[in-house]
Amino acid sequence: MESETKRAWSGLKRLIFLLVLFTLFPPFQAHAQCTGSPQPGASCHGYILSSADISNPTAQCSDMSPKLVELLNCMEGYLPEKAKVISSVSDSQGMDRCIPSEHSRPPCAHVIYSCHYGGRDCIGQSYAVDFKNSECYAEIRQALAYCGGGRIKTYSTHIHVSVGCENGCNCDCGLTKVNPVTPEFNAVAKVGKTATSIEEKNVIVKVGDMVYFDASDSVGVGSFSWDYADGNTATGASPSHSFSSEGTYTVALTFTGNLNLG
Repeated sequence: MESETKRAWSGLKRLIFLLVLFTLFPPFQAHAQCTGSPQPGASCHGYILSSADISNPTAQCSDMSPKLVELLNCMEGYLPEKAKVISSVSDSQGMDRCIPSEHSRPPCAHVIYSCHYGGRDCIGQSYAVDFKNSECYAEIRQALAYCGGGRIKTYSTHIHVSVGCENGCNCDCGLTKVNPVTPEFNAVAKVGKTATSIEEKNVIVKVGDMVYFDASDSVGVGSFSWDYADGNTATGASPSHSFSSEGTYTVALTFTGNLNLG
């Protein structure tokens, strides 16, 4: 079994709770070359937009189509940290300068009608990303399969992942198709301020307020243990806890079970 940590950081108000999700992966382990810390860059939907490759991270993050954001949100839970580095979403020249229009087309990173610009039929939003670390191909391909599938192509400098063809954008349909695969085992954890609204990854509450957790959407059979990062722990799928002092708490869920690897 393999565990991987999802982390996010934010500034303090009074108490900020940040959920850490330990995911057990089926049936492969992260390759040795896909371990280690990611490169520096701006944060976008749980990923790093590499500062060495992207000069306009805010614009490129906002260029993502809803379908691409949905894919990346799902894949994040299956990827080691080193794999979560993106070298291109759309273009540092700007989306509007790199799609066919009345503007003159400057030197752009991708070809006309690339899925990075929405293909021929979804122009103006990106349906593709380039993952910077090509040594993480196996992990990225497996995560893509667990999250509904799509298209993939590996290069010496990056791994191109696209859902443009699957969403009718008329781009990348000739690339390698990755079919959906149902995960055998996966931890899914949420947090909320009330017992009936547990849908978040992080919440802000007052000191002493009850915080509610839920892991009942996890896939597979196993046991749950929680570490609240304040000296307290809990077990079970749906515990609750209050924090007695101000701070940022990174809480960990460990989902332990057995995989049948055949």
